[in-house]
Amino acid sequence: MSSFSSILSKGVISNLGRYPSTSGGIQQLLVSAAYTPAALPGGRGIVLNQLSSIQFVESLEYDFQRFALSSRESFLVAISEKKEFGSLGWPLLKFYYSSFFAAHAIMRSRGAGLIKLDRKHVEHLNSVAQVYDSAIPNLSPGMYFFELKSNPQNSGQQISMVLRPDLGGSGVHEGFWSMFCEFLKNEAAKNVREGEIDSAKFLAYTSDLVDAIKSGQGSGVWLSSVRNEINYQHKYDLWLPYKRSSEGYKTLSNVEVPSIDLARLDVSKDRKPMQAFLSVTCYISTLSFSIFEFIAKRSKSGGTFGQKWQKINSLMGI
Repeated sequence: MSSFSSILSKGVISNLGRYPSTSGGIQQLLVSAAYTPAALPGGRGIVLNQLSSIQFVESLEYDFQRFALSSRESFLVAISEKKEFGSLGWPLLKFYYSSFFAAHAIMRSRGAGLIKLDRKHVEHLNSVAQVYDSAIPNLSPGMYFFELKSNPQNSGQQISMVLRPDLGGSGVHEGFWSMFCEFLKNEAAKNVREGEIDSAKFLAYTSDLVDAIKSGQGSGVWLSSVRNEINYQHKYDLWLPYKRSSEGYKTLSNVEVPSIDLARLDVSKDRKPMQAFLSVTCYISTLSFSIFEFIAKRSKSGGTFGQKWQKINSLMGI
């Protein structure tokens, strides 16, 4: 386990992996659980108080598992396609999606995430809110950020969860990466405030990763912008027939897939954009895999994450 993944593993929700998941995840929790809503200061969302900690963890487990397992599958399929068929375009996109799913899972592992609430979800929330306080502003369908206010193990049987609308206005991928980066920075700052011994390392690792994800030529988030160029504009000569003189072919046709210990976040995005893209995506994915292994080792009961993690690895010959 790398130093960064070890730090992140310390912040994993205490009971995550110990229970079977509840189908529907956090979305279903919002329409089936009991809670006491209250307005957030400034009217930008609500707080759900007196929420069952076990119900929350079981619902969080569902979302965590689907992102963690899809990240692992995408990564292993990308390796297979690159190795067996010599493909470049699709494997790179699958490495990207592995990192995208991994980042979602990392947030879920710490009690937070981005979810889409449809009309049925917000109508239920609004109806419950009006029973308790008619001054609570109505919520509208859209993307929402949820965040646990305290670790379930340290708060008894009930917890509070913040739910606020995502007002980023960006595309789905760009908006998510921006939120993920802000989340990591907030977690690192919290680590400092609480006087944790590894707070300086947390800040340094976070700064490097945020810079690797966001910084690059042009506007927007670099990682999602390059993904769009590969996927929709077919840039970088990654699709057959290859130009063997291209940077993508020369650097990726024979390069090994980097692990968390070998992935460099300082590869020049100007001179070697495809090598940089591969390195950043693989860094995020393999960072998450160490965290998932940590959770899987304490997840041994029937139907829990550990069994599913072991099964997907065995199916892929790992």
